[in-house]
Amino acid sequence: MSPFKRLLEEVHNRSIWQILLIYLGSGWVILQITDQLVQQYLLPAWVYRGAFILILVGLPIVLATAFVERGISAWKRHHEADAPGAEVSTAGQIASPDAGAATGSAADTGTGAPAYSPHRFLTWRRALLGGVGAFALLGLLTLGFFLSRALGVGPGASLIAQGVLADREPIILAQFENRTQDSLLATAITEALRVDLAQSSAVTLVEPDRIKQAMGRMEVSEDAALDRDLAREVALREGVKAVISGTVTPVGSSYVITASVVAAESGEDLVSERQTADDADAIIEAVDQLSNRLRAGVGESLGSVLNSPPLPRVTTTSLDALKLYAQSLEHQRRGEPRAAIGVLERAVTIDTAFAGAYRGLAIYYGNIGDPARAQENIDRAYLHSQRLADAERYKTAASFHSYRAVWDSAATYYQLLIDTGSEDFAVINNLGDLYERMGRYDEALPLYRRAVEVNPTITGHLNLASVARSTGNLALADSAVEAMRAINPDSWQTRQQWGWNLYFKRDWERLQEAATTWRQQPQNRWDGTFWLAVLEAAHGHIERAIPLADSSFDDTLDQGSPFYAFWTVPLMTSAGLAGDRSRDVPPYLERHKEAELLAGAPMFQHIALSWVALGYAKADDLTAASGVLAHADSLKATGDFHALGVDHLARAFLALSEGRPEEALGHVERAREADFGMLHHLTRYALADALERLGRLPEAAAHYDTLTSMVGLNFTDAGVYGPLLGPSHERAARTFMAAGDTTAALRHLAAFVELWADADPDLQPRVDAAQAQLEEILRVRG
Repeated sequence: MSPFKRLLEEVHNRSIWQILLIYLGSGWVILQITDQLVQQYLLPAWVYRGAFILILVGLPIVLATAFVERGISAWKRHHEADAPGAEVSTAGQIASPDAGAATGSAADTGTGAPAYSPHRFLTWRRALLGGVGAFALLGLLTLGFFLSRALGVGPGASLIAQGVLADREPIILAQFENRTQDSLLATAITEALRVDLAQSSAVTLVEPDRIKQAMGRMEVSEDAALDRDLAREVALREGVKAVISGTVTPVGSSYVITASVVAAESGEDLVSERQTADDADAIIEAVDQLSNRLRAGVGESLGSVLNSPPLPRVTTTSLDALKLYAQSLEHQRRGEPRAAIGVLERAVTIDTAFAGAYRGLAIYYGNIGDPARAQENIDRAYLHSQRLADAERYKTAASFHSYRAVWDSAATYYQLLIDTGSEDFAVINNLGDLYERMGRYDEALPLYRRAVEVNPTITGHLNLASVARSTGNLALADSAVEAMRAINPDSWQTRQQWGWNLYFKRDWERLQEAATTWRQQPQNRWDGTFWLAVLEAAHGHIERAIPLADSSFDDTLDQGSPFYAFWTVPLMTSAGLAGDRSRDVPPYLERHKEAELLAGAPMFQHIALSWVALGYAKADDLTAASGVLAHADSLKATGDFHALGVDHLARAFLALSEGRPEEALGHVERAREADFGMLHHLTRYALADALERLGRLPEAAAHYDTLTSMVGLNFTDAGVYGPLLGPSHERAARTFMAAGDTTAALRHLAAFVELWADADPDLQPRVDAAQAQLEEILRVRG
């Protein structure tokens, strides 16, 4: 007997109630399997509905078949009692022992069975074959949908396959409409969807900063909710073809979340999806499914969607923590980093493994100039980064390595993101920043250009201006600052970059006026004081420069931004070096050594202590210098960070102070290697000094000459360039003269005399000597 016949026999022997229970149980299993297939492979909702309808339609057929079969079985038993020679088939029909007899279905037998009995239609064979056929048809329709999606034609074709959207077409994500009593729920869902969509290889979300700039041009308040209508208007103005909008609606204890990809111009829903969350705890999972369906509908491959981590690993399993995270982003958009920090601190007490919140804290603490707490939080984010999707994990790893100054590793992670087609402004901009820090200006410049094309923000133009100055392209730097003025002329960043441009162009008078004004503004006091110290040192006013540098240091701590205090230490030591006043610096260095910033992260302690040691070395306090360097070395031995070579630079100056120029060269080379090949201003100054002492005058002269130029000058050299400008001209003249190049010497002598014409009285003999040498050269030349 075949398996199918055995199945028919088994069903035939069951009671109606047993058949009903078997059918309902089997139907429930089929629906569960179908639901899993629909969710897992992003099948359309009609697949599940079709299975449900087939099971519902099959129920009365099964019951009717069971009822008829039971009746026929009773009739057969009665008939067999009257005709014992008859043979009964497994299908319930009677076969006569006579070969020529009818099949038992054409005539009335005289026992009560009608000529056209329902039994000829309602048989288990037909019921089972009909059910199999119906589900086979549903399977064929589903397969057809799969083929339609794969081939990009028909009802399953994605928006990209249809040509409605291009691959990685920018899309604006609107704020979800909130129909619940929870004011933060829709915001949280919006941000959760944003994070999930960021994983997509087909969807490129327009950055919030770009939307903010567009709303500003529309004269719409930054606090206005970006609902569907406003998002469409922004999209039309920005040339974006589509927006994603949605709603969250309570239904009893459940929540129905809908989302649509909407054509910006017509308002037509191009793709619409909905998911139901049984309760608040299931919302994150529902958003994850909703995002997957949207991504597939736009045109991301099914494999890419299915390989993405689920949303709870991208953000947090706690809805309350997610709401706080969303609230922090609102503060960030309003330029309130300290408020954002407070909210995120609450979020990580709810979910102590919330990697995204820790990363946010690191960014905000870094933005307010508190690198110690920034590093502490990026450490925690990195610890839990395996919960993150690839995009967020790469960003976290990049930040983690950046805070340890392992810039080449950080750049690798940002490059991984760009290689996946990311148009994230922060990723492109940050990679440019890393290349700039490593002196790879030719690679940084195109990235900054691309960043401002993606999102023309103040930050992007600021960095473009910075690298333009480093390459000597002051026209590009000016145009970047003009773009910043057009965006927000009152931003402190705009004023700052304008000041940097003046500084690099040596427009001393205008910079002096600007710095004096900034010093009167509480939010810009440290910046104004810093620039005044630089200008005083550049013109040989060392007596005023050193106290101003120290005052700028205090200003940074008063404003809660210890990061900027690092710049004041090289400024002070360089000013002392330039004016032969290094012995005046140690009293200030003691304050710096004991400052609050040294209680921070080991890497920043190491940098600060190395600068302090360098100051002691120039002041010939070798014992103090060695003691501070020993402390710095202990931090480097135990700290998980990459030292940037300032300790080697301090040892180079120690060697020079002790008359060991060859050893100084070795330390300079190690400082350069530690700083990714960069030869920063003070490092080059030590190199030139060592070469001069070794009698390698043409090489020394070339380095001193470079020190008087702006090209290749990194933004970290700001506090050193001004103080060393005069002495670099002075030494360049001396070495060029000794090497026999009087023309070059003449040029540098004239520049030095002009720059230091009003230098401190005790420095005037140096100016007078240069003036006399200048006149002698001119006299000899006639």
